[in-house]
Amino acid sequence: MRARTQLAVVTLVVANLLGLAAFLWPFLLPGVIGGEDAHRVDAPWIVVGLLICLGTLLFVELGRGGMGPKTVALVGVLGAAMVALRLPGFVAGFSAMFIIVLLAGNAFGPSFGFILGATGMFASGLFVGGIGPWLPFQMVAVAWVGMGAGVMPRGPQWGIRIAALAAYGVFSGFAFGAIMNLWSWPYLAGSAGIGWHPELGMAANLRSYATFYLVTSLTWDVFRAAGNAILVLVLGRPLLRVLDRAALRMRLQVRPVVLVVLTVALALPLVACRSGNEPGAAPSPAASDGFPVTVAAANGEVVVPRRPQRIVSLSPTATEMLFAIGAGDQVIAADESSNYPPEAPDTDLSGSAPDVDAVVAYEPDLVVASEDPEDLERSLAERDVPFLWQPAARTFDDTYGQLKTLGAATGYADGALQVIDSMLKDIDEIRSSVPTFDEPPTYFHEIDDSYRTATSMTFIGMVYGSLGLRNIADAADAATPYPQLSADYIIEADPDLIFLADTKCCGQSAASVARRPGWGQITAVRTGGIIELDYEITSRWGPRLVDFLRAVATALQDVKA
Repeated sequence: MRARTQLAVVTLVVANLLGLAAFLWPFLLPGVIGGEDAHRVDAPWIVVGLLICLGTLLFVELGRGGMGPKTVALVGVLGAAMVALRLPGFVAGFSAMFIIVLLAGNAFGPSFGFILGATGMFASGLFVGGIGPWLPFQMVAVAWVGMGAGVMPRGPQWGIRIAALAAYGVFSGFAFGAIMNLWSWPYLAGSAGIGWHPELGMAANLRSYATFYLVTSLTWDVFRAAGNAILVLVLGRPLLRVLDRAALRMRLQVRPVVLVVLTVALALPLVACRSGNEPGAAPSPAASDGFPVTVAAANGEVVVPRRPQRIVSLSPTATEMLFAIGAGDQVIAADESSNYPPEAPDTDLSGSAPDVDAVVAYEPDLVVASEDPEDLERSLAERDVPFLWQPAARTFDDTYGQLKTLGAATGYADGALQVIDSMLKDIDEIRSSVPTFDEPPTYFHEIDDSYRTATSMTFIGMVYGSLGLRNIADAADAATPYPQLSADYIIEADPDLIFLADTKCCGQSAASVARRPGWGQITAVRTGGIIELDYEITSRWGPRLVDFLRAVATALQDVKA
């Protein structure tokens, strides 16, 4: 019996090593497999190795008596809870299903955590996230999250236990994203500065991957890490009390081998079949362009089965992004406000209240919108048309994340990363060009001629704040981030600069502002500090965000001069 136990442990270790190799081969064997062939070529060999482990582990576990029915039932119940919590999808990278893995792994130990993570992820993939080459990698990554939770403190001191588990939730939030990125990163072979370069060694590829992770995933992982910690702090103690009692009643002795190998056997062959081909076969179109893909949007995880050729964009920002990353030729219709770039196929479609029949008439294979009318999403789902909801960005990182999502969904991931890289470089240069002031210059941003403005809590306010300006609207202590100020308030605040975003909608100009009663005494009016802005660049937070920042920086340079 002891020899069987030792063999089971050794074989399980080998299975985990195969999982590590599946993720880490670009660093360990960087010159063997290249580019899009990454998982099409290595997947069959991974499956063969794991099938050998399957036979060995089944033989050993059957000899030891296997797992009891209570353990299997418990895994099933908690796995179903993971499926239910994943139904809303990944919101900004976070899913509440991780709380189940973290708490159950901590209560029942690392072996149980590994089993639950793998089986729960497999079940949620079947019912929610879709089946594809990414699924086995997700299973292994979530299994490792559960296994790590099992080694966190489980003593009687609740403060230490909860604090340690919350800290681990933060760590695992970042680790999950960093690990999962490895499965798709080799497809970016050749991308300057961030892609996988098979001719280079481990150190160079590690640097490229670190840059890739920081540019594309860090923001999403921050939300996941924070969400994990918050849920552990809020729900950890009461839920762990229940799970601890269950573990004591069941006298749980987890024998993980059967479930581990079964989930591996069920999931990892999908890598070979969904990657497209066996060794030596000609790649299918879906395999050669990386589709199907699963992307995260505000409406959850969205599966795009094939590279779209008939995109309908109901968002001017999304339209600009699609053309910027190189997917413009795939856009067959855009909403009535999508007037940039000039070649955008704008129509009479409404982005705020779209007519479902009018949208469907274009026979789209992907629809992108900034609004989320339920009837539109439901109607598109009935026709198996992928729908991406990308609401207005709240931070710069949201903009970069939306570019990345559109790149992945359209087959232009590399183009999206190039746009992001260009934006980051331009923004750094713009910030470096801003002169220093003894006191931060004050400003008033005018959205319309009723003196509606934006506080520093908005995206617009963040643009100005990133260049060192101080917003006069913040002191108004308004209940809304877009307050309407009075003329008397603005005159008394005496801003150094006035930015007009209402030149088109309301016909405002530096001359019209100077004619307003009492405004002649404002510093911005007296010193020529009135800047007329293009409303579109102040309200579409995509690639032309750089133009918005540049206009503000130029105004600051003029003030300093």
